[in-house]
Amino acid sequence: MTKTKVLIVEDEALIADNLAAIIGDLNYEVTDVCANADEAMKSIKSNPPEICLLDVNIEGEVDGIDLAAMLKKRIQVPHIFITSFSDSETINRAKETEPAAYIIKPYTEKEVEVNMTLALHKKNEPETVVKTSGSDEDSFFIKDKHELIKIRFEEISYCEAADNYTILYTEKGKFMLSQTMKTVFEKLEANGFVRIHRSYFVRFKDIQSIGPNYIIIQGKEIPMSQNHRGELLARINLI
Repeated sequence: MTKTKVLIVEDEALIADNLAAIIGDLNYEVTDVCANADEAMKSIKSNPPEICLLDVNIEGEVDGIDLAAMLKKRIQVPHIFITSFSDSETINRAKETEPAAYIIKPYTEKEVEVNMTLALHKKNEPETVVKTSGSDEDSFFIKDKHELIKIRFEEISYCEAADNYTILYTEKGKFMLSQTMKTVFEKLEANGFVRIHRSYFVRFKDIQSIGPNYIIIQGKEIPMSQNHRGELLARINLI
């Protein structure tokens, strides 16, 4: 099987070596490791990547964000920023290039793995959408490969945030949507769903038990924040 090709642009040698090792462990192919924009632009001509991992602060006058804009004009592949910059000005600049993800250093191997998986999923399934069906608005049609699968709201037990995606856990399995959890929650809140964590919301009636910082649903333990625990307990008292 052909391995997915990954370009790394990082001017700190130790970090670049670490990223390259992670990419290899994840069974991807590193096409090149570049320290600046000139090297990166030359590299894509000889060996085009399928995804790019970019540091923001790199050698030369062109930084990683400007490089991302340049790459978008040459190759239509997703890019992920891996950087120590988390200030609003840098993030707003980065958003203009529509990155697949923005990872703050220090990162973990799992963070790299998850964000690359999501980025490549979106690249391979660019038309995955959520559509409300029927005038009663009680279901979604989700594009899964070559099929449109109808998921009724009542089939969904809980949802998990994954960057700009939402994972729905249903009786039919799990489905990944290319919409933020905020957007999906706004559609489901009026249908018996409650927020229990910044990364999770659940169907209230499917909650099996409530712990000090978690709930059990479908036999799975899901984290619950203290703020949302108070809201959940208040709702129980009102019923």
